[in-house]
Amino acid sequence: EKSQLQRTLHNLENLAVRKLNLSSSTIEDGRPPSPVDSSIDLTAPDPFLAATTLNPFSEGGLYLSEEWLHAQEHELIDWAGRMLRPPGELELDREHSHNTLYRLNALRATAFNLLIAPETAMPLSKVKVAVEKKIICIRADKQLHVDLGLQDKVISLLMNYNPLWLRLCLEAIFQCTIDLKRHSDSAGLINFIRKRVISDDFIKESCSHPSIPYMMLPEFEDKMKKFTLYKFLVLVYLLDLVKRKKVMLHDPCLFKKDSKLKSSKEILIEFNKIFIPCGDTSITKVLCMIGYDVSHHQTYLHEFDFTLNNRCELRDGVRLTKLAEILVGDNSLCSKLRLPAISSLQKKFNVEVAITALKNAGYDLPLNVSAKNISDGHKEKTLSFLWHLRGIIEKRAAILIVSKWRKTKLLRQDRSNYLKIKNSFIKIQKWYRKMKDSKRSNEEIEQGKRERFIPIKEAALYTQRKFRANKLSRQTRTSYVSLRETVMCVQRTFRAKRLARQDRLSFLTKRKTVVYMQRKFRANRLARQERQSFVSMREAAVYI
Repeated sequence: EKSQLQRTLHNLENLAVRKLNLSSSTIEDGRPPSPVDSSIDLTAPDPFLAATTLNPFSEGGLYLSEEWLHAQEHELIDWAGRMLRPPGELELDREHSHNTLYRLNALRATAFNLLIAPETAMPLSKVKVAVEKKIICIRADKQLHVDLGLQDKVISLLMNYNPLWLRLCLEAIFQCTIDLKRHSDSAGLINFIRKRVISDDFIKESCSHPSIPYMMLPEFEDKMKKFTLYKFLVLVYLLDLVKRKKVMLHDPCLFKKDSKLKSSKEILIEFNKIFIPCGDTSITKVLCMIGYDVSHHQTYLHEFDFTLNNRCELRDGVRLTKLAEILVGDNSLCSKLRLPAISSLQKKFNVEVAITALKNAGYDLPLNVSAKNISDGHKEKTLSFLWHLRGIIEKRAAILIVSKWRKTKLLRQDRSNYLKIKNSFIKIQKWYRKMKDSKRSNEEIEQGKRERFIPIKEAALYTQRKFRANKLSRQTRTSYVSLRETVMCVQRTFRAKRLARQDRLSFLTKRKTVVYMQRKFRANRLARQERQSFVSMREAAVYI
């Protein structure tokens, strides 16, 4: 489907309006004019046809109204201006939008990830050691924590940066959100720098005198100088790093356009002049030795205003190259330009850079438009170039949107439901047409009844078999239960009789034993009585 759509768009793009020869009654292909052809209004064509099938600035423009051409020119210039205009969603005083907050949070997360990355943590850890060992230190006579003038100098150095970049890096370093009120971003940033960069509540609390209020211990000054120096160096390094990494899509200037210092090294050198001892080595040399590298320098190109107001501003090729840079995604194109573009050769070279980059990226540009035409300000060819470029972008966007839309879950569900309904309709239509077209006979009806009867019969037979099997199973179960109860009764009777016989034998044995013992006992008792009687008679006889 995607390839078919691409072929259709390609055919539409290459479709041209037939050219009419006003001096004859025939069209260029030799055919006589048809009633449809003769009714065409040459001065007011179909706007959709002219906008989708014909480049109005390259061919067929003779028959287009001047008002419509002017409107197309204004629309093309406005489109190019929107492409070059940086987005306004990230302005500091526009935080009411949920999408804006989401993008700011994403930028903060990116900056924080750069700060904690191993390649960033290594030089910053060495900077921390150098500050702690006083290899880099603030002069002893510069009491930064109490001197408001010195604090203003530090703030003025940092306020040379673009407030958008400065706020982003401050929030990434201190892991907090700076609450800025509308139209007061500079005041809010200055207040935050005073409270968090030049001062620290934890150091104040830990170095406060235990008994005397508002009095600090001797080590307070040294700790505050180390803290401020380290935070300042980390902030400058992170600002330079996020600018070099281009974490923002539209990539605004790192420094203000009206600032005197426009490079990170100039900031460090100015800080060195004010706060670092004169006898020490330059701070930039020491930092370079430990891997602390800052290289961004804001040039004329960075401060160039890419706002496009009219067609003539495309002649120098700078805005055209920036547009190509945005479309191609190559951020090194603008560095190839010759600036400022004063001569025609410089302008032609700059335009050639843009055209070459677009062609290398696969853009099919019109062959009749050259760099010299655009640098010379040729109206039709310049606008033809923009029209063709916009058409390619919109074509790619349309293909991308269509392909993405077709891949969505909702579309798949709708497609599945549609196919189910379609198949159901097809089945119903087939059955209806079959029943309508065929003349069914009685045999067919009987055959149909027979076909319906056979499943019913089979179901009835199956039900009978199941019922009879269940009935026989219940009877067998009843017989089995009765037989089991009879057997158990016989077993109980047999076991009872056997137990009675055993008890009877045991009773007889015990009784025989008892009788025997009784006889023995009575015999012994009678023998004792007879013995006593005999002894008494013997004694009486002896006595007599």
